[in-house]
Amino acid sequence: MIALMILAVLLVFAGSAWLLLAMFRVSVWWGIFGILFPPVQWLFGFLYWGKAWRPLLLQLLALLLFVFALLNSPELEIQEYWEQATQQVTGTV
Repeated sequence: MIALMILAVLLVFAGSAWLLLAMFRVSVWWGIFGILFPPVQWLFGFLYWGKAWRPLLLQLLALLLFVFALLNSPELEIQEYWEQATQQVTGTV
């Protein structure tokens, strides 16, 4: 599952680079602001949806892949931690 997490991170970087290319194609200023302030990439995606939906979809799918790998990773023992936290909240032992 660690390999899936690494793949997801690489896909997020690829989507971000793809989105930066789209930003530079619209304007150099969009590209510069996209590099300096990464949240501007989401604003660009909202304003230029027709040019940005594919890279944003890639980032979203990568995020879902990462969450899936994280929740199903036996190396990280997320399930055991979740059960312990649930028991503490509910008061059951």
